[in-house]
Amino acid sequence: MTKPKKPVKLPRKIMLEEVYKELQRGGVYECRIRDTKSGKHENCYGLSLGQKVFVDHRLSTLDTLIHELCHRLEPSWSEAVVCLATKRLIFKMSEKEKAKWWKAYNRLKVTLSKAVEVTQEEDE
Repeated sequence: MTKPKKPVKLPRKIMLEEVYKELQRGGVYECRIRDTKSGKHENCYGLSLGQKVFVDHRLSTLDTLIHELCHRLEPSWSEAVVCLATKRLIFKMSEKEKAKWWKAYNRLKVTLSKAVEVTQEEDE
């Protein structure tokens, strides 16, 4: 029998305004993202590499954008913590706020024609 998992808790409460300021810093790229490390060449939703955020627009753009910006804001957070923070932020957003984010994203993004490949080294 496996042990039940402990509930995930946020180390600190992250505010939507804080993540929006992070978006305003730029460094957001829209492109196809391929995970080649598994050998399956699967599509990825997003990727955060240092100060650069990559979002695959073919998938869930707004969720992915906020998720990757949380990674950039809090690089020490685990994937589970970032997922929880993202869910909480998205849940609190009104349709007006979502439209504001979408407009800012479209204004700031840099579109890349070439796919970004995720390798083992980048993922660690």
